[in-house]
Amino acid sequence: MVQTSVPELYEDEQHSVVEIRTDSLQTLRELGPPDLVHLVKQPVKSTTKQIGVYHHVTGVDASSSASLAAYINTLTYQPHDKQNKVISGLYCCYNAFSRVDMRVQVQIPGTVESYCVDERGNKLEATEEHWLETYLCSVLRAYSYADNGSGDTIKRIIGVRRFNPITSTEQEHKFLEAAEKLFFSGWQLGSDPEIQVPNLVSNHLTSGLLHYIKTSGRYMSGVNLFEKLRMRDPEVASLLARVYMMGDEEVKAVKLLHDVIEELPMDYSLLDCQAEFCNRKGRSDMALDIAKRSVIAAPSEFGTWARLAEIYVGMEEWDLALLTLNSCPMFTYQDKDAPRLPEPARISLPLAPETMCDEIDDAGATPEVDTVHPTLRRLAAGNYKGTFHKAYVLLTEITKKIGWDQLLRIRSQVFVMEEEYRNEKQHAPSGSRNASTVALRGRETPQPNGHGEPLEEDHRDSEDMIQSEADSEATDLQANGEPSAASSHLDPDVSKPTHTITVRSGDETPQPQPPDNDPSHQQYTQFQHKRLCERWLDNLFMVLYEDLRIYTIWRTEASQYRQQQLAYKKSAEEWEILGELAERLHHPEEAVEAWQSCLSMRFSPKAMRGVLDLYERKSDGRNQLGALIRLVAWQYRWYSEFSPDLLYIMRRLIEEEGAVKCTTKRITSVLVPCRRTPDMPPSPDPEQDGRSSKRQRSSLTNSDMAQLNHADPVAEDVLDIVPDGDVLLDLGGLAGVQKEVSLRVSGRVISLASPVLRDKLYQATGAAKNEYPRRLSVKDEGGDAMLLISNIIHLRNDKLPPRLPAEMLYNLAILSEKLKCGIAVSRAASPWFDRLFNAPAQVYVDMCRIIEATMLLDEPIFFARFTARWMMNEPLDGKFAVPPTAHFRMKTLSRQLQQRRQSHIQALRADLDLLVDCCSLAFAKPAEHYIDYAPGMLPDPDDQGRTGALCRVDEGAATLYLGALRDERIWPATVWRPTLGEIVEAIKTFGIPEYDDCDKCEFCEGVKAKFSLAVTMLKSMHASRMWGLCLDCFRTEGGMNSGECRYEHAKPRN
Repeated sequence: MVQTSVPELYEDEQHSVVEIRTDSLQTLRELGPPDLVHLVKQPVKSTTKQIGVYHHVTGVDASSSASLAAYINTLTYQPHDKQNKVISGLYCCYNAFSRVDMRVQVQIPGTVESYCVDERGNKLEATEEHWLETYLCSVLRAYSYADNGSGDTIKRIIGVRRFNPITSTEQEHKFLEAAEKLFFSGWQLGSDPEIQVPNLVSNHLTSGLLHYIKTSGRYMSGVNLFEKLRMRDPEVASLLARVYMMGDEEVKAVKLLHDVIEELPMDYSLLDCQAEFCNRKGRSDMALDIAKRSVIAAPSEFGTWARLAEIYVGMEEWDLALLTLNSCPMFTYQDKDAPRLPEPARISLPLAPETMCDEIDDAGATPEVDTVHPTLRRLAAGNYKGTFHKAYVLLTEITKKIGWDQLLRIRSQVFVMEEEYRNEKQHAPSGSRNASTVALRGRETPQPNGHGEPLEEDHRDSEDMIQSEADSEATDLQANGEPSAASSHLDPDVSKPTHTITVRSGDETPQPQPPDNDPSHQQYTQFQHKRLCERWLDNLFMVLYEDLRIYTIWRTEASQYRQQQLAYKKSAEEWEILGELAERLHHPEEAVEAWQSCLSMRFSPKAMRGVLDLYERKSDGRNQLGALIRLVAWQYRWYSEFSPDLLYIMRRLIEEEGAVKCTTKRITSVLVPCRRTPDMPPSPDPEQDGRSSKRQRSSLTNSDMAQLNHADPVAEDVLDIVPDGDVLLDLGGLAGVQKEVSLRVSGRVISLASPVLRDKLYQATGAAKNEYPRRLSVKDEGGDAMLLISNIIHLRNDKLPPRLPAEMLYNLAILSEKLKCGIAVSRAASPWFDRLFNAPAQVYVDMCRIIEATMLLDEPIFFARFTARWMMNEPLDGKFAVPPTAHFRMKTLSRQLQQRRQSHIQALRADLDLLVDCCSLAFAKPAEHYIDYAPGMLPDPDDQGRTGALCRVDEGAATLYLGALRDERIWPATVWRPTLGEIVEAIKTFGIPEYDDCDKCEFCEGVKAKFSLAVTMLKSMHASRMWGLCLDCFRTEGGMNSGECRYEHAKPRN
């Protein structure tokens, strides 16, 4: 079996990660963090120095000390680190039942010691009961910390190895036996964030069991387990019914729920399961009464109220849905027990050789400040979790069905608006029925869009308690007069974003609205009949509006660019955010469009996961399997061998397509690994990975190159760009091919893309009009660049390499300018520039040529980035190296770069004057004063003639800050570092030293506060400053574009 590489986080000598983990035990709430593996290494040639390294792991068998010691033993041989050897290891695994940390200490070679540590740090003896609990917790943690395929969990915690905890039927029996023994203690482990109080059937143990059963498809094992547990407690029937439904045995599930609810009529878990089933089957009328009873049984649980709101949405009772949503109890989201360790001294993330594949390389995924528009970064809905996330999903479902305008209208009908509150807050409440319990009472005749007759005042007896509590709550709120809780911050007249949501309520055409005098329309006209909108729901309306606004702007711009036949360009991370935005607003087609645009620039697991969902909905087995292969390969690349969601999709695909068919598709969808030169190490560290510069790529694919090299030498070597092309382009040669090659292309396409080729083609056909296919010699041009251009203009994206060396990209830019087809080539060049920009620092890039390439291909973003990189990395006294034969535009560029760098240096001197000026105030003569006396005032002498002491608080702070600036080589300019980037980075990471100014008097200048403000302001200025050049301004005579530049930057005012 192939093993993943082992990540290594080097321990800081001043902070022991084991001691920090021990100190954090008392702060753990639920399942605990992933297991910690700490190794002690020492150099092979020295025994005096020792190094501490560690990583995290989930899914290792923690049923005994022997299994954990065996895992440590597998880490003793590491082929990527032959200079050190492992002399000891410690495995830490948290037991959430007993609240102890189980530890196994292994000396290599030597003994094995197992013990446990409690929350106080006391060392205790490990018992068999402890190991049983620890094993169950480790399996549950493996599912809890597993990634869903999007990569978010993997990126959040660095250096975690993930294994499948259950890989055989023996391990399954072991897990289910442990779960059966400890089932009735499962509430101690906590629960999902939507559950307020963990109970017997709602906790992390039951969630893990259901997750395993769904992933593996072992429904009978789950049925057997819950049948035995139901004999001891009938509440377990709700879990058994859910397993029956998973296994497509709904008749058994319905009968079971019917029988058990007769015995336990107010068990909210059973009622919620029954309501969910009825609603899923389209019987919202039956689900409604069940959901109401579930809310009465558990009024403090979010899930019951959310289910009722979901049913009202299905019944198109929009007003009751909003009232129910407003009544949901919201809980603060409690995140998982992530490791709380200090920053490691160094990180090593070695990659296995088989994971070096271009198709899953997301090296360009490092976010830059200028790659994402600030409005996209500020979208708050993507950060919602727990109850707020589910409430937002319900709100977006309503908006999708009825539209933004209709939502605002209904909102103003059922909730107290700010103007109404101001007008009515002094009036005493009437004795009419309050709307607090309208959601539970409902109406006799439900109608779409919230129109209907009020319910008569019958059947009050069963709800007198709820009615009285709601009336008293509303009366108290009105009497207290709290406009902050009652006011609505979003005016109902806010216009909706244009043409994003159509107003529909179940029919294809909107229904006419009832007139104002319609009695059914008067239900919420009186102030006393309305509800106070909760502040959190009010905020959700604001967040939803912002989402709709950004979505509308995106779709409008895309439509305009499409009409003008222009390329709509965004960065890869922006496409990711736009895809998530469209998904949140229930626009799956637009979400997939954004994710595919992201994938065309670089690999993104989040985007690929979204595209996989589309393939799953369309039952596209081949593409579904291809996406799965790439996601699994990316997960394996980053040490994860276990993703329950991907396993579930794979299992479903095999059930639908068959194992043989999936195997055949897998062979045809296999990834092509990177071609590597012999001098490259088999498993490099990403920090030392210079493969981009060592790889000599051809513009041909593997199959094309093999076909040409093994072809008959007598036969004509033709590479088909278009199989039915009518023109042959004769090339001088291709890299990796030892013969001349011709390209079969479409004459119409090359004529439209390049006027130069169109003219040559016309001249060539004048001499031999009857020749077919027509031949055009381009042997004077670079063969590889010509092949790339041919594939680009014929939209053969599958033939384009994911990476392109800087030299090849420069040749492509030169040829595209010569052929006058730069607009078509620039469409494909953006991801190549992006990969070069994010390549490791060791990869050599000729900055002069790559900047010229960005100019020729009209890439304003990368022109600004690469010029900024030259500005930052070149020594202050260095010059932009331009060959003597270079174009005059490069000499102009060299001159402007020198001028811009000088202006940056002058600006830095002025920036530092802000800091120094704060400190100079303390030494100025006018600031000199005695303690508690204003400057210029002399205190009265005492009996001995002493006049007191001068106040030195500001002078001490100024001296400390100026010394810190000099120590960091920020000030004065004579101690600056050699490059502009090092100076700016030093300012960015500068930490203000602590200074106690508690003795200051009211006449002090406040140097500490002023200096802190100046540092913050200076860092903000540097973050927004454009360090490179603007392409539009560079091309404008005078160096300043009067219009709007494509790269946003500040311009001096005239």
